[in-house]
Amino acid sequence: MSTRAEQLRELTQILLEDLWSGGDLALTDLLFGDDLVHHMAPPDLVPGAAGQRQFLTQMRQRLPDMRTTIEDLLIDGDRVAVRWTRTATGPSGALIRLTGADILRFDGDKIVEIWAFQPQE
Repeated sequence: MSTRAEQLRELTQILLEDLWSGGDLALTDLLFGDDLVHHMAPPDLVPGAAGQRQFLTQMRQRLPDMRTTIEDLLIDGDRVAVRWTRTATGPSGALIRLTGADILRFDGDKIVEIWAFQPQE
């Protein structure tokens, strides 16, 4: 039997590796609660899981080869802090490299709150 920490680690890896890197948008319904609150969401984003699907669809259209690497992953109770590096080929053909961190709060197996931090580079 897996521990809660192992379950949250696996769900976060699915989020960043299969959804963000792999582009499997069907995973939005698996990972995000309909009552999701994204504290740093763009102002035009619809709420909940649908908003995450909308945002990821837009990102994948602009950067179809986008890949995310997990640099650090820390778990405390129902929260996961993850520091990541994201790379993609930009419209000009140049390599884009972004770093950031997210704090995710889970309720059961669904992400219900997100705080996203991306430094200016």
